[in-house]
Amino acid sequence: MFPKKIKACILFLLLTVPAALGAVWCAKHAYRYHLAVHPLPYSPEQGALLEKHRQDKRNARLNPHAPVLFLGSSTMEFWLKEGKHSWETWLSPLGCLNLGTRSETTGNLLWRLNDGLTSPLAPRIIVLYSGVNNLGVQKSLGWTAFQGNVAIVKKIREIYSPETTAIIVIPPLIAQKGSRMETFRNCLLQHDFGENVHVLPLHFFLPGKDASLYTWDGLHLNALGYEAISPPLFRFLQQLLSRSSF
Repeated sequence: MFPKKIKACILFLLLTVPAALGAVWCAKHAYRYHLAVHPLPYSPEQGALLEKHRQDKRNARLNPHAPVLFLGSSTMEFWLKEGKHSWETWLSPLGCLNLGTRSETTGNLLWRLNDGLTSPLAPRIIVLYSGVNNLGVQKSLGWTAFQGNVAIVKKIREIYSPETTAIIVIPPLIAQKGSRMETFRNCLLQHDFGENVHVLPLHFFLPGKDASLYTWDGLHLNALGYEAISPPLFRFLQQLLSRSSF
């Protein structure tokens, strides 16, 4: 009689535990999806990032006629540091304004846009690199980070029409084969974002399997990485800016 009870308990566990774990997994990723596609304010513990946001709004007011606006996470912000030479050589002459912010998720950028980050600006082109921190900080799925980009493009289109402003979406520059980052990249490459939105695969200009050649930590670009992607981006920006209208 006792062994039958043991068997019944084992059978019960086999049937219920996977379902419970599956429910937990679904709830966890549903929450991360919510964080990706809805505005997410900085927390009180992120005071430095909130101050950076205020400074970015001041910079926007000081540069209302910037024709090209860079938005996104640390890869954008560090273009002014590790990539400073490339920025000054290729992008600054075009009048680019960089409001990238380290640690920023897609939800954070949605909140910044809602808070008037770009209100003083009327850029002809917006360059977007966002979502990497959704995977790193929030441990989201690649598809979730992709949906965050869809939400950002939709928000930008509420502010700027396709007739006046082009959007360039840059997929992840560093992605290991089979990783969530690669899934994120592929989702962006395969998606049609609509009129006057361009997905620009700059990772093709970082050839080889050794990411250490182009990064200082396996993710963030070093000077060589920025030197590799800045000229092709410059050429594409120049091509778009040369058009009298979109």
